[in-house]
Amino acid sequence: MARTDDGYDDDVVGGRVLVGLQTVHISRLSMHPIPISAASLIAVAGQGPKDSNGAGKSSLIGSASFIHADDQWRFNSGATSALDLLFTAEDAGQEGRWSDAKHGYIIGVFADPAADTLPTLQDSALTVWIRIDREHSPHVVFRWADGLKLPIGRSEADREKSADETWATLPKRGRRRGDLSAREMPRVLFGDHVRCVSFLSTSVRASATANLLAQPLNDLPAHRIFSAIAALTGLDREIEQERVGRIREHEEQRKVARAEELLGEWEEHARAIEASIDDRDEARAAVVEAERAWRSRVAVAVTKAYEEKQSLDFTIDRLADEITEKKDKIREISAQINEVSNDDEFQQKQRLVMETHRGLTGRERYLESELARRDDRIEQDLKKADTLQEVAGGRGRSRGEAALVELETAVAAQQDAVKACGVAESRVAAAAVRLRSAEAGEDLAQQELHLLATAGIEAIAVADAVGVSDAQRARWEPILAPYRQAVVVSTENLDAAVRALVGEPGSVVVPAKPAKGRKPKDVPESTDRRFDLSGFLVALAGQYELGDDPERVTDIGSGAVIVGGFAEPTTGRVQRISRAEFELENLRDLLVVSEQRKSAADVVVRDAERRVLGSRAAEEVATIREAIETNRVEREKISTELAEVQSKLDVAARERDKMVGDAATRNGIVDNLLKERDRFSRDVTTMQDQRGELEAQRAQTQLGELLTEWGHTLDEAHTYVLSLEESHQTWSENDDWWLEADRQMSTAIAKCFPDRGDAASPDNVVPSELRNLFQQYHGHGAGRAAQARQAFPALRTAVAGYLRQQETFDGHQRRQIGTERTDRHKDLEGARLGHGQATQAAGAYRSSLADAIKNRLKSVSDEFDRIDRKYGGYGASLHYPVPEAPSDPTQPWTWEVTPQWRRARGGKAADRVQPARQHRPDG
Repeated sequence: MARTDDGYDDDVVGGRVLVGLQTVHISRLSMHPIPISAASLIAVAGQGPKDSNGAGKSSLIGSASFIHADDQWRFNSGATSALDLLFTAEDAGQEGRWSDAKHGYIIGVFADPAADTLPTLQDSALTVWIRIDREHSPHVVFRWADGLKLPIGRSEADREKSADETWATLPKRGRRRGDLSAREMPRVLFGDHVRCVSFLSTSVRASATANLLAQPLNDLPAHRIFSAIAALTGLDREIEQERVGRIREHEEQRKVARAEELLGEWEEHARAIEASIDDRDEARAAVVEAERAWRSRVAVAVTKAYEEKQSLDFTIDRLADEITEKKDKIREISAQINEVSNDDEFQQKQRLVMETHRGLTGRERYLESELARRDDRIEQDLKKADTLQEVAGGRGRSRGEAALVELETAVAAQQDAVKACGVAESRVAAAAVRLRSAEAGEDLAQQELHLLATAGIEAIAVADAVGVSDAQRARWEPILAPYRQAVVVSTENLDAAVRALVGEPGSVVVPAKPAKGRKPKDVPESTDRRFDLSGFLVALAGQYELGDDPERVTDIGSGAVIVGGFAEPTTGRVQRISRAEFELENLRDLLVVSEQRKSAADVVVRDAERRVLGSRAAEEVATIREAIETNRVEREKISTELAEVQSKLDVAARERDKMVGDAATRNGIVDNLLKERDRFSRDVTTMQDQRGELEAQRAQTQLGELLTEWGHTLDEAHTYVLSLEESHQTWSENDDWWLEADRQMSTAIAKCFPDRGDAASPDNVVPSELRNLFQQYHGHGAGRAAQARQAFPALRTAVAGYLRQQETFDGHQRRQIGTERTDRHKDLEGARLGHGQATQAAGAYRSSLADAIKNRLKSVSDEFDRIDRKYGGYGASLHYPVPEAPSDPTQPWTWEVTPQWRRARGGKAADRVQPARQHRPDG
């Protein structure tokens, strides 16, 4: 038992066995504890909604296998398939009543198998709780505690509440005070102990562990059949030894790969050093070229700066003269605009004319809409009055109250008829039900006959099995009255019938047996040939004596009296059916009479409703005609006012049009003058901006600084530029010569210091002086080019000095690399020799092991053939091709064994199991 760092031991269960199981919210299983007997056969049965399906048998078996950490649940993957065990309302057909369980528990009690008393059982008990959570991850966690820790309660709700409370009190065993998940469950609970859960019927899922005795061979894949045979014959140990050889071979191969990898890494490093030495040689040449390009750049810059200053002076003087001329023109145009725009009398008259026209236009629209509305109203009222006049049919207002009284009387009579019709319909329906029950034989002993039919037992009601004649009714109907709900079964089915009716207390069962000797003449006949009740009837005949006034029979033994005088026959199905049919016909006749009365009442109600509608329509017609006359008078007034407004509007429209034309002419003149003034203003602004930019450029001209940097006179700079190659004389100082100098210097820096930007690089050995110059030279932003040109002279001097210092060290490094390359190639050859020897040894052992495996499988195949023939088969064999060894040394050498059977004598073996039967060897 291994002690972990978290305060608990692996193999917690140890040698204990499962003695009790309890589930909470698992499928439709009850929450009651289930005691379990170890080392015994346990039969699981149940009754579902229709048959044995859905009873929860598979869920109970699945819970037992889960508490044992059976491999079929795939605990290494989190055992998420356990969520299927939780209660689901849809599967249970209870969606409208219950919701799905969010979590549930599987609780197992483990104890010493030798415990035979309650105290010893309690002392050795260990309770394991597994919580399955549908919503939160991990979905499966577990806890445990010594002793019995079970949820208790009088009801399912109490046990559910107790389960959550008990779970909260159990200690958490995981890291950081958390719960252990499904992945640790097999190791922590059972360690290396074997957990064997065997099933003789279908289980929730196929077992992940091969078991030749637990299921048919055609249910096992080929590699699992071989695993089972290897475990039985001891081949698994030899296969494991072969895997150890492959691991050793892999280790030697890994050494070779490691030597090759180290050599490759060293070669890469050596080539990098050699490349760095070559780069520094190239950098020395690049520094010389950068110096030449920089001197050419300075000379070109001096000549261009002088020419640019002369051009800027001329352009600035010309722009100053043009700006003065355009400002004078702007002042003239502004005076003309003020003269045309400032006319107050014209603007006041324009506002008055426009306001008058808008007022008359609004009034015209209002009067036109009001006139149209009055016309529509009159037309609608006329149509409505004509329609109502047809409904009134010449009736006046005075008939309204009489029509209402007549309608109320007719409605009351109609409601009474409807009630009578409904009562008749319900009585007819009830009589029809009684007739169907009598025809089906379900009016007597209905529950008892249903239970017996479910159990497969033939039975009939006593009243249907006895035929009583009219002469026998006075005596036998009261005698048989206590047995009206009794059932008759055959003598051999009596005990089975009693067991079937255990859930129906008070049931009476009469065995059918003939009378001994000659049957008396006054005993009724049995109507069903299957059941002879003569023995039962003869026994009753001697027990009762007939009396009259009133009709009755008296029990001779107890003195109990049963009153007779039944109006209708109480025995015999034919008599009950005839009585039910007669009752149904009488009730149907009553229903026809009720429906006729209801139809007559409906006709009277409809006539009364028409008379009420006519009276109301006559009243509404008079009101509408009065409104029509009022609207006509108002329409004439509106029409007269509209004509006056339209005459005034014509005059106002002509005045408005003339005023709009005059205003448009004045506005056109002003717009043209404004556009011309804006154009001159934009020109002045543009010229002023141009002059400012040119003056700034002239101020920034660096002719003096360039002459200082050149170190000679202006004439000498012109002479140097003319001495350059003809193609280079057209190069600019900042686009061509500077780029060439920058390119050469950047090349030299990149060759010398390729990793200068990586501060963590081991090759980052840039001197501090050069590092500061690099930062100035390789700056960022808009001023980067000027900053780089300023730092160039000092940078060139520093880089040239650094390269002179590195020449001696570079020669020494080249000699060291050649010597170390020879030594490393010798080490690689030694590793390859060791790998070859390991490969040869592993191959030889694998070959001999393959022969041994084939010999043992041949023996198993011969025994398989013998057993198949012994149990009536035509012979069988095992097919086992030799597989290639896996490339992964951690994987075992997996063989596949396929069982084959012959379907006929002398036939060829096939890979399918005989469909007729599956033989399984004993033991």
